[in-house]
Amino acid sequence: MVNKSPKKIKRMFNEIAPRYDFWNNIISFASHNIIKKAAIKSLAIKPNSKVLDLCSGSGDLSRIAKKIEPTIESFGLDFSEKMIAIARKKAPGTIFSIGSALSLDYSDSCFDYILMGFGLRNIEDRKKALEEVFRVLKKRRIFSSS
Repeated sequence: MVNKSPKKIKRMFNEIAPRYDFWNNIISFASHNIIKKAAIKSLAIKPNSKVLDLCSGSGDLSRIAKKIEPTIESFGLDFSEKMIAIARKKAPGTIFSIGSALSLDYSDSCFDYILMGFGLRNIEDRKKALEEVFRVLKKRRIFSSS
């Protein structure tokens, strides 16, 4: 079993931050950018929405979302200080914070959309993280009566 203690994962991401984007491009032949863009486009994010990029890493999803829909109010959160420093340079239109996906410092039902790349795979308590996601995500009626 992989050790996913927050301390270990944070240390790992702080160590690899300077090379993270370079290696993502190498190992995916840069296709990760195409996949991220397609995924965000498929959401059809509405203008002026409030969007959280959770476990934002180096800020790719925030940068892409803001490029696709420039009117969004964009927030990013990650617990790696070094990844956040990179994200702030890559996605200057996003407000980035350092924090934990297990204890989001946002009010209930405040985001229209929450983006997350591969962050969930690195979280020890996935259930708690998803509870936090659903807490801060605005409640929507999925089905309408006809």
